[in-house]
Amino acid sequence: ESLFSEDNIPVRVPLKVWSVGEEIVYNVYWGYIFLGTLKFTTIQKMQYNGRNVYYVKLNVDSNPSLFFVNMHDNYHSYIDEKGFFSHRFINRSKEGEWYKHNDYYFDYQNNNVKFKSVIFKDPPESLQIESAITEPSQDGMSIFFYARGNISRAEIVDVPTYYGGKKGNSRINFTGIKDSLYVEAIKDTVRCVRLSGRLGFVGIAGITGDYVGWISDDEYAIPILAESEVFAGKVIVELKSWYKPGMKTKK
Repeated sequence: ESLFSEDNIPVRVPLKVWSVGEEIVYNVYWGYIFLGTLKFTTIQKMQYNGRNVYYVKLNVDSNPSLFFVNMHDNYHSYIDEKGFFSHRFINRSKEGEWYKHNDYYFDYQNNNVKFKSVIFKDPPESLQIESAITEPSQDGMSIFFYARGNISRAEIVDVPTYYGGKKGNSRINFTGIKDSLYVEAIKDTVRCVRLSGRLGFVGIAGITGDYVGWISDDEYAIPILAESEVFAGKVIVELKSWYKPGMKTKK
């Protein structure tokens, strides 16, 4: 049976999460050290294997003044409009002097995920893995939109998540707790919904293990702040700016 059964896709409260042209930029800190930025851009709405999906791009750029990190990676995710799960996930990065290309293809009609990785050495090194899946799954980037689209829930969920050639588990506790946070990017206080949980893998920006985050309590559900305790301190991801088409200025 295909995983596209509507019984496998919970009904969502309508939100304005999806908007072609939306840009969200975050600053990433390790303690007080500025590591770099994350920029999410919603590129287009399209059809993918008969489903409505949004193609979203993420650029990760390290702080050029840091001698110990030099990262300019890009990620591409094709995310289901209704279910907020991944259909395809592509990551292009540089490891040392070599470029690496990772590609996940989620084949829900045949209930499997295909992973292919190529390191462009001379000669190139490649790896291909095919695994069975039993439910709609997340990638290291689509989980961001999954949390936005489900923030009105009040329950704990465990979702399979694929990133870096491995399968992990993302636990999200949609607490329903409301907090007021001062947001430096807009110099104002924003009412937010708190979530927490645990990532069973090292995700984008080094978020791993136990984390806590806050998403704006409005129809746009903008992630405002996330914190994760790591081995040698704390990783903080903080909103820098947000833009939607039609806005006069970036917020």
